[in-house]
Amino acid sequence: MRYRLFILIAAILSARFSCSVLPFPDEICAQHAEFPLAGFAGLDLKTLDEGGISDLKKAWDSCLPEEYRTTHSVAYPPIFVWHTKDKEGQKGYVVLQKNPVEIFPSASYVSAHTFDHSGKRLDSVNFPTGWRILVQTVNFRYEPTLQGHIIEMGSAPWNLGRSVRRQVYGILRDRLVLLWLEGPDGGLIPNIYYAPNHTIGPPQPNRSAEQWAEALTSDHPMVVLEALSWLGGTHRLSLSDTPKDQHWENLESTKLIVTVRRRPDVITAVEELARSSNPWLRQAAILAIEQMTAQVNW
Repeated sequence: MRYRLFILIAAILSARFSCSVLPFPDEICAQHAEFPLAGFAGLDLKTLDEGGISDLKKAWDSCLPEEYRTTHSVAYPPIFVWHTKDKEGQKGYVVLQKNPVEIFPSASYVSAHTFDHSGKRLDSVNFPTGWRILVQTVNFRYEPTLQGHIIEMGSAPWNLGRSVRRQVYGILRDRLVLLWLEGPDGGLIPNIYYAPNHTIGPPQPNRSAEQWAEALTSDHPMVVLEALSWLGGTHRLSLSDTPKDQHWENLESTKLIVTVRRRPDVITAVEELARSSNPWLRQAAILAIEQMTAQVNW
């Protein structure tokens, strides 16, 4: 009887973690009846004991590419695992890794990963949370006025860094998007795009000018807010070639933002959003108008 019980336990453990040694974790983990990280969703992972941490690392390494696994020299185990549900009712998971600053001066970074309900990985992104800025707190919640889950990060400057008090990211279908930045007084502030080392958040989606204009009239508040955040950022407006020895926003991106800001349908849409009953969209549109009318060349 003891022998049979041992065999049964060994089979269960082998089924749970066997995908960690196979070459295609995305596909294999999705085949399991339960997503290996599902049992950690919503838990305070900092309170895990030694055995729990070991199980977490095994589950984590079974479903991520090599560069994000805990066996990689610069990878760190996840600090948050959450359940998600999008506007259409599709369930899934989002996992966050906070990577400490290892070189000074430098930017702090966060890695985010989205999975569907079966555990199939949809997207992974490693992005900066600010030059000489440290993330201190993280909160995950559903925001009704944005029709989706958001991640709020409390941050603070470190050694002459920019004073960004709050960063808000949205879970938009299968990816993480920057929605909001707040300064020390709680007011909305623009993201800095003209100097890439100061840019906060994941890369913007590859859209044409027309697609950016269409995003402003989307029925999903997060799509609109993402577009307003980019439109209201501080961009390099000079259309001259960038000197080789300077690290500025590239000329292609500069031409795109200038083109989008000059479109009559964009100007009309932003002006209408500045009168929106949704406070997120209204404040972001007001900031975008200020940025669009500013005559600043970098």
